[in-house]
Amino acid sequence: MKYLIYQLNSKSSSEKLINETDYHEILISRSCLLEISLFEEKYNFIIENYIEFEKELLNISTQMMVLQIIDPVEMRECKNNLSRRIANLLTTCTMYLDSCQHHMKTILCNQKEIDEKIDQLKNTQYDNILGYRVIEALRNHTQHRGFPIHNALFSYSLTADEPHLHRHSVIPVLDLSELEKNKKFKTAILHELKSLSKKFIFDMRIFIRDYIEAISNIHKILREMYEEKFIESENKLKNIVINNVSDSGFNYYLSGVSLLSIDENGEMINRQTLYSGFLENLYNYRKQNTSLINLRKRYSSNEIQDEDLD
Repeated sequence: MKYLIYQLNSKSSSEKLINETDYHEILISRSCLLEISLFEEKYNFIIENYIEFEKELLNISTQMMVLQIIDPVEMRECKNNLSRRIANLLTTCTMYLDSCQHHMKTILCNQKEIDEKIDQLKNTQYDNILGYRVIEALRNHTQHRGFPIHNALFSYSLTADEPHLHRHSVIPVLDLSELEKNKKFKTAILHELKSLSKKFIFDMRIFIRDYIEAISNIHKILREMYEEKFIESENKLKNIVINNVSDSGFNYYLSGVSLLSIDENGEMINRQTLYSGFLENLYNYRKQNTSLINLRKRYSSNEIQDEDLD
């Protein structure tokens, strides 16, 4: 059996023999980086769906401002759009939370304590953040019975300062009276929410931002857990390839580089493309999706304020 690094570009192709140890080191490193990329991609799904939810809120508010939505059919359509955005978000959160242990065990080679550590991370967020507890219960309710929101309030008000501005917003509403109809809904959550307000209705935006921040907290720690393995795999791949490819410099994305194993008869047994886009995606995900500390204290707005230009 012989092992090759094969490189193809627009002008030429080249190949170089490598030893069996380097061959397997490249495969292991590539596999690890691919798993990290898949894990980061799932987290990116959450971020993208959360952004789409926030955009939907602003989109509806803008329609209210310009088109003055008052028709019941249009209002129901807006509510359904919000419900769909939230359902998409909860689905991707479920996918992430249910699979993060699998990804981390694969990345860290089945370290025994992984399951326990991740369970502790989830439990910490559950115990400390109300929005995490509420959305987890609502996620189960939505999956088996109902919808993520029960109403949408279209709010119109005047700003306090002169000159008064007309403020438009939409509020996705969680209605406890609707949740109580589901006898399997978590009783402790209902009691906790009832203790906070006599109104029985809650603004879902707060809970959702809490929940996304909590998942971000989990992901931040999981990144720290796999960071050493990420650096080790990246360096192994980089060092072996840079010593064997014909190019004078290392291409981070390994464009046109493949790994081949060939038997004694000259038949190709295995071929692995070292560049399939996942490395580029991985670097981008890690760069753009940073920690969302204090997300519940942020909001986006088009409100005009004179001091913005100071």
